Amino acid sequence: MPGICSSITTFLGNWRYEPESRGTATSWTLTWENRDSARRRRRSCPSGYCKPDNEARLDTVWADSSGKKSSKDMLTNCDEFPFASTEEGGSDFYGLYPTKLTGTTRTCVPTWQNFMQGHCNSMFFFLWLTTQLYVGIE
Repeated sequence: MPGICSSITTFLGNWRYEPESRGTATSWTLTWENRDSARRRRRSCPSGYCKPDNEARLDTVWADSSGKKSSKDMLTNCDEFPFASTEEGGSDFYGLYPTKLTGTTRTCVPTWQNFMQGHCNSMFFFLWLTTQLYVGIE
């Protein structure tokens, strides 16, 4: 099953030979901009993007059980790179893969991994903001 690194490695691999790259095959420069992240997330990971993947996995999980499936059981959800919380995220900056080879990549990943990654990204912003408030915004 793909994990949260899948979208990142696909994106970096697709940019490997591009001369106008903002990074390398192992690193990339992103600009934090969380104000428009909800719109960017909707564009790159529209509602229902992972529905077929979830239905297939739920069928497998409940195949030998008398349990009932629930639409609330989300085993996977959509993960994008660049992150929606950055200027480069969504479809506006690079377009969307596979329509555009070097566009934002999307993968259905385990829900728990995506939540953990989101919390880690939020911690980085919190640390930056706290430092700015303590030192004084210049």
